[in-house]
Amino acid sequence: MIGFKEIKKEYFANDLMSGFVLFLIALPLCVGIALGSGAPASAGIIAGCVGGILGSLVGGVRLSINGPAAGMIVVVLGGINSLSDGDALLGFKRFLSCVVIVGILQFLSGLARLGRLALLAPLPVIHGMMAAIGSIIIIKQIPVLLGVKPEAKSLIGIVGEIPRLIQNMTTPIAVIALVSFLVLVAWQFVPSKVTRFLPGPLMAVVVGLIASFQFGMIDVHMMDMFGKTFEIGPKFLVPLKVSADTFFTFPLFDKILETRSLIVIISVFLIGSLESQLSTLAVDKMDPEKRVSDYNQEFIGKGLVNLLCGLIGGLPVITEIVRSSANVANGAKSPLSNFLHGLFMAVAVMLIPTLLAQIPLAALAAILLLIGWRLSHPKHFIHAWHQGLDGFIAFVVTWSLTILDDLLVGIGVGFLVYVLAQLIKGVNPKFFLKPEIHSKTQGSKLHVEVSGALVFSGFLSLSSACLVETEASEVLLDLARVSTMDDSAKENVLGLENEIRSLGKKLTIIWPATHHSGAVHA
Repeated sequence: MIGFKEIKKEYFANDLMSGFVLFLIALPLCVGIALGSGAPASAGIIAGCVGGILGSLVGGVRLSINGPAAGMIVVVLGGINSLSDGDALLGFKRFLSCVVIVGILQFLSGLARLGRLALLAPLPVIHGMMAAIGSIIIIKQIPVLLGVKPEAKSLIGIVGEIPRLIQNMTTPIAVIALVSFLVLVAWQFVPSKVTRFLPGPLMAVVVGLIASFQFGMIDVHMMDMFGKTFEIGPKFLVPLKVSADTFFTFPLFDKILETRSLIVIISVFLIGSLESQLSTLAVDKMDPEKRVSDYNQEFIGKGLVNLLCGLIGGLPVITEIVRSSANVANGAKSPLSNFLHGLFMAVAVMLIPTLLAQIPLAALAAILLLIGWRLSHPKHFIHAWHQGLDGFIAFVVTWSLTILDDLLVGIGVGFLVYVLAQLIKGVNPKFFLKPEIHSKTQGSKLHVEVSGALVFSGFLSLSSACLVETEASEVLLDLARVSTMDDSAKENVLGLENEIRSLGKKLTIIWPATHHSGAVHA
């Protein structure tokens, strides 16, 4: 386990500072994500604490941060709703039983050394999924920002209801949301030496708390603003209960064998595992020391974390890319920063629960709104367009169907569309999982030659050929005869360098003569 081996005394100062800053960032996010997912606020805090403390010790990463993520909001909310039978708490308890099973599956997947299977997903589908999640987060938070409960149940229904929501908004709540959002936007222009210790999400929560105290929201009362009278009170605050008998929720397995539970298990396992492993890959590329994670051990670690979260009432935990990026930027050196951020969160909940329970939901909604905007920013659509028509179509199909129907439907259809596009481009089906690879050892050099098509699904075979145990000190990857290469394959090939370096070897890549920006066409 990387966690125990990497925690060293000389890293303590860096990891302590980064862990504290991450705690300031993560606490409001964990609460906001939980509420946005239709779960109790405590579920997000439990996930953050367990993910940080336990995940850092049993996982296979160094700088990644574990916790609940905005990218899973859609999956969790849909899972709870499908299992609720009209009772939200009942739905959450049944959802927890699914999280327990997901944890077991992830643990077994790690033992079976399936940690790298996430690399089989094409990038346009993943990016389309994330953009869709961002769009859904924005739509879901609009009623919270305006302080009005929507009548519509569907996303499209909420969009159509926006004029009514604006007309009937609770103005004091909308003001809190607006000011909190403006603080978040303005904070992006504040010098990094300030934001490093006072992150934007924390400042948005501070502004919200000041408004909460000023408006006296802890008690139900009428308030005049702009010539109108509004009822405000605790229903607009975080519903956080920290007594031992209410803070923890335990799973209910009465419907675990039903089809709807199996769908939830598959959704959480696939989406959570995929996003987590891809985020881990991205964080490895940010590591100044270019260290490589143990993907199989990380699968085992996530399994243990999610097993515990499911048993005591936590949201499913993944590798969270935004907090992980902040961890790297704050100079973290080891998993200790992840451990400390979870520990600080647990201490805060025990020492200042009353303060946390006075955070306005509108302030958290403003934080989620900005996260949603970043995930679904128009630049992602522009980037997809520049990657080629096949990738753009798969991106848009995944994005639109995820919003209109379901996350798994969006990903599944997007995946099929992308595969079909590769077939139309002339990729031989037999080369999808196993491209034409020839390898031989010449002295101290392992020569790996690929010819024909190399697409996203063939990378695992290629990496196995390059990472095979030999006495060679250098790997020469010859792609000169590759006729077709998609961006997913190119991205993964570039990531091979870190893995091979971790083995004490050197990687040399000979790109195709027509190679340009990752796209090679027949």
